[in-house]
Amino acid sequence: MRSLSDFNELATKERQQAEQERQRAEQEHQRAEQERQRAQRLAEQLRALGIEPET
Repeated sequence: MRSLSDFNELATKERQQAEQERQRAEQEHQRAEQERQRAQRLAEQLRALGIEPET
């Protein structure tokens, strides 16, 4: 039979895992946004050279 402290420990671990997953998702979102901005800058540079980038 599990004690209350066992359940509290399990709940704490699950909260920590959820927070780690939230942080990982936020980092991935930021990485994707940085890549989108980089692609936009490169497309602008190509247009400045008279080249229409493919989309």
